[in-house]
Amino acid sequence: MTSRLVSFAAPICMGCLAAIMALSAIGSSEGRTYRDREHSPIAASNPVQAKLYDAMVLDHRPSISQVVLSPAKLVENDADRIDRVRTMYLESSIQSGQDCYDAASILRRSKHSEDLILAHDLAIIALSYDQPMAKALAAETEDRYLLSIGRPQRFGTQSKTNQRNRQYDGSINPLVTQDLRVQMDVSTLKD
Repeated sequence: MTSRLVSFAAPICMGCLAAIMALSAIGSSEGRTYRDREHSPIAASNPVQAKLYDAMVLDHRPSISQVVLSPAKLVENDADRIDRVRTMYLESSIQSGQDCYDAASILRRSKHSEDLILAHDLAIIALSYDQPMAKALAAETEDRYLLSIGRPQRFGTQSKTNQRNRQYDGSINPLVTQDLRVQMDVSTLKD
């Protein structure tokens, strides 16, 4: 049942993204990172969710927290946060655009396709609440979801960079244009 639901939901989610982009005039997040809370136009309504998000940012950005975690501890912390976000989602306590953005940011760290498609859906909802930084998050979560089910990524957000070049995880769908990548606030493949 789950695999039928996932295969049914993926094309719908991709269509939702196109519809939301066409229907809403969402401003650019030029010069901002998707974690830049100061630029958020809508406050979080769930303080627990906000604390989980802030802890995730501190764990993944040691330049801010001045603490470098071991990879094992980072995975453990992410797993705990993902479990808590799943619970909050099932309890319907993710309410505002900022809550959706924060939850999607946490869920995108999951390895499970069900979490990744939920992260994508929450990023789309955050976009509908005028969270402009959610554009790049929607593209990233869609790419992560597609790779998790063995399909090519669309936006090329999943890569590893060494000193000479960028190596993309899996293949990239050639039908996504550079213009769409720019519209979604993600790097073009030439960058």
